[in-house]
Amino acid sequence: MFPRAIGNGSVGDAELLDSRDRSGTTPRHNPLAEADGLVRDVLAAVRNLEQLLRSPLIGRRALVSVIPGLEELCHPLHASIDELLGYASAGDAASTGAAVRALSAQIGATCERLRSALAEATASAMDAKARLAFEVEVRAVGVELHGVRQLMTLLRRATEAPYAEVDLDIREVVREVFAAASRRDPHLSNRVPVVTCFQGESFGLRGSPQIVMPLLGIGLALVHRAVQGSTSLEAVCRPGQPVVIHISPEPAQGEIHSFDPPTLIGPSLICAETAARLMGARFDFRAERVTMSCPALSAV
Repeated sequence: MFPRAIGNGSVGDAELLDSRDRSGTTPRHNPLAEADGLVRDVLAAVRNLEQLLRSPLIGRRALVSVIPGLEELCHPLHASIDELLGYASAGDAASTGAAVRALSAQIGATCERLRSALAEATASAMDAKARLAFEVEVRAVGVELHGVRQLMTLLRRATEAPYAEVDLDIREVVREVFAAASRRDPHLSNRVPVVTCFQGESFGLRGSPQIVMPLLGIGLALVHRAVQGSTSLEAVCRPGQPVVIHISPEPAQGEIHSFDPPTLIGPSLICAETAARLMGARFDFRAERVTMSCPALSAV
């Protein structure tokens, strides 16, 4: 039997902290968590600006008035890069170093892109053409920041994986991946069809649902971006062996789902590879195909 580790029974942050309390383990300061909070604040401000830009009732003066506050939020986020880089080079963070450095570079590039857009908007008369260009740039920054935050959350949880690993059923995990996508606003999504099938008798694996689910989402997004066509997800489960998931454009017979791929940015692949490795899994993307293997229950 599998515990209710998916859906309403997910292992959340409160349970994670509670498990630490019970084990007497005190988590060390993780700059990823602090940077995640900064990204969250900047992202909220960017989305607020995007909403203002969409409203024809909001004039230039009101738009320009919010820019200084957004610029101020960029300073601590940009400053967090040094702390992240220091964390990446530390001995106990060597396994995440390359991924954290990639995220740091992405944050820096996105911050500079935002600052440039804000400066140009402040200096311009912001006619209809300039306003539309500003809105497009602000929206792009928001997409990048959202992707950064998703990857930071994934890496943070991967570094805490031993606290969150539970017995899972790969069929339940896959179902929840698509259920979560179906709860999003269909007007704001870009849904694609995915066929799923399962082979074998033992469908158990050991891992964190907050890591396995994002990895599957990134895998589906990578393959879809590569082929721009139909995608299949096949899980091969054999007793005593790792659960192997193949995501590819190859046709398959099974259940058809509608899926909204997550945001992909530059560090997505290296963060997925790193998170999988920290969980004792494997994530490979080559030749328009993702192969992911997760520890079986008997391997624990």
